[in-house]
Amino acid sequence: MEADEFESRYAAAGDRARSGDLAGAARRYDSLASDSARELGARDLNTLRARHQHAHAVGESGRYAEAACLYERLAADVVEAFGAAHPLALAVGHNRAGYVGRAGDAAQAARLLAALLAVHAQAGLDGTDVLVIRHQQAHWVGESGDALRAAELERAVVEGFANQVGPYHQQTYLARHQHAHWIGRSGAAADAASRYRVLAEEFARAYGPDEQIVLDARHNQAHWSGAAGDFAEAARLYAVLADDCARVLGAGHPMTGLSLERRTRWATGVSGEPPRWLGWRSV
Repeated sequence: MEADEFESRYAAAGDRARSGDLAGAARRYDSLASDSARELGARDLNTLRARHQHAHAVGESGRYAEAACLYERLAADVVEAFGAAHPLALAVGHNRAGYVGRAGDAAQAARLLAALLAVHAQAGLDGTDVLVIRHQQAHWVGESGDALRAAELERAVVEGFANQVGPYHQQTYLARHQHAHWIGRSGAAADAASRYRVLAEEFARAYGPDEQIVLDARHNQAHWSGAAGDFAEAARLYAVLADDCARVLGAGHPMTGLSLERRTRWATGVSGEPPRWLGWRSV
């Protein structure tokens, strides 16, 4: 298989994925990987690249456990061919952990990411890519039930992003957002509410009051205010937020409806689950 043919088919599969046809993309990547393995070899870099994208398309279509299995086999083959510190090995390891967690095994996802971080450290790798992995590690540690440890891990991520990209960069904001979330989940609701209030104020000054990240912080401030026992304040914050969401996002937007629902819940003293609304995408 000539390089031009491989890249053409690889790009076509990518176009299919970007169009939303993940099942079609998975079939194309799988076919490409099979042809590449037969003609170029099972350990050829392009064969492994195609398998990587096949597993990713399978996972993004919702078949998390299947993707995790595909990535487990792929990880072993990439490490055997190129070593644990090869960029493809690191990317495959990261994705494998994510799909393991999304398939329901948060503790194993956290362990896989800890092992991946050890590889980065041994190879002397650093930078924002490592912080992203540490951010995901904190997430899965928290989802496995250890919110206090997750908050400790995320605090270090916040410091890292603030030092590397600046205190008002979106990646720093997302880390601060998650740090406050795990603080709240660990039982310190009043502290979480205070942190979200500061986040909302700081980022409103930096980006404007109508930015999604500001609305998200206000949503979480309201929730944790109620969780801390101040039902009236939570209801008030959600009422104001609902008006702003209707103005900025529209009356039919999910966040507008969620804010109205939570206003009613807190006004009647009925709490909701810890907020899951995240208009932004994780770093």
